[in-house]
Amino acid sequence: MTDLICTPSYARSLLRDLLAAAAATTPAAPSALTPTPGMERFAAALARATAATGQRSQQLARCCEQRAQDTAGHLHSIELVDADLAASLNRQV
Repeated sequence: MTDLICTPSYARSLLRDLLAAAAATTPAAPSALTPTPGMERFAAALARATAATGQRSQQLARCCEQRAQDTAGHLHSIELVDADLAASLNRQV
């Protein structure tokens, strides 16, 4: 087995060869990119996932609003009980 040594000059030579080969195979005028069936399926799946995420976000927002209203109602009930308890204690003293 031989060791491969990549010297800077050899690396530059390889890079030049690769760039020359790429230039030779690149068309002068780029063709229009037409979507492949795979790209279209991916785009459709991405659109569905985005729509589902938006719907889920709306559901979570409604749930949070309901929880906030419930919490506000519970806090109001606690305040009323505290006021009744304070009044009762004041009458006893």
